[in-house]
Amino acid sequence: MEICEEKDIEYSSVIVSNGYNLTREVAKKISQLKVSYIQVTIDGPEDIHNSRRPLKNGQPTFHTIVKNLYENIDILLQIFLRINTDKKNSERRD
Repeated sequence: MEICEEKDIEYSSVIVSNGYNLTREVAKKISQLKVSYIQVTIDGPEDIHNSRRPLKNGQPTFHTIVKNLYENIDILLQIFLRINTDKKNSERRD
C-alpha cells in the first residue's frame, strides 16, 4: 500500500474466506487494509454446509459464519456471498 501511495498507483485487494473467523476485530483489520471486498463461501443450506465444512472437532460452522456476516456488515460494506452448488444441493430452496 505504501509503494502504491508513493507511486500514485491505485491500490485494491480482495479476500476469499469461509467467514468462520470473521470476528469484529478481524473485520476492522480488513477494513484498515483497504480490502475492496470480501467473498464468503458457503456450501448450500445449513445441513449440507455443516456436513461438508465442520470444524476439526465435528462442530457445525454455518451459524457462526452467518452471525459474523450480520455483525460486521457495518464495517465490511462489500461482502459477496458465494454459494457453492452441485448435484446434491442445487435443487434445495431453503
